[in-house]
Amino acid sequence: IDDPQTIVNNKEKALILIESWGESSEELRYLPVFEETYKSLKSRGIRFPGRDNESLA
Repeated sequence: IDDPQTIVNNKEKALILIESWGESSEELRYLPVFEETYKSLKSRGIRFPGRDNESLA
């Protein structure tokens, strides 16, 4: 996420997935690392590009 050489499209896709996993209700509660990662990135001021159904395909 922080590597300046990361391809922008890949970074955005990763952030979209992290956000959706981090905000999931019960489906991924057995894997708390997703929520922890999301909260950590948010607390660092990482901006998430937003989601839509197509971006999660």
